[in-house]
Amino acid sequence: MAERRVIELVEYKPVELPVGELPMKAAALLHDRYGKHVHIERVFWDGGDRWRLINLGWAGYIPLDETLAIALMPKTSIGRLFEMLEVAYDLSIFEQGNDLYEVAGVDDLYERLAGELARRVLLRLRRGIYRSYVAQEEQSRYVR
Repeated sequence: MAERRVIELVEYKPVELPVGELPMKAAALLHDRYGKHVHIERVFWDGGDRWRLINLGWAGYIPLDETLAIALMPKTSIGRLFEMLEVAYDLSIFEQGNDLYEVAGVDDLYERLAGELARRVLLRLRRGIYRSYVAQEEQSRYVR
């Protein structure tokens, strides 16, 4: 199986591709299904025939077919996004001594989130799981 080619689109930064690099079927899928995420247009001036793709402010990954995908990259680094989330939601991803690492790209994003989720689950288990009292009545000859 051939390795999938990934086209990276940074927020609001146009990328132009020769028509041969983006099959018509993939372009149609991008336009019809992901039109609110990626603007796509065909450019004919300057004697060329190209596709112009613009990320409309999203971050993510769009598989177009078995050989081609689009990576929607934010303007800021993934690490900087986590710093903003830490401030906004009082996360502890970037505390000193934390054994998590810097995120290099979108591929590392899920690993980073899974690590934070696992850390928080273990912390919650150490504190104890919340359980409310359950009223239970029964007829018995003995006191419990």
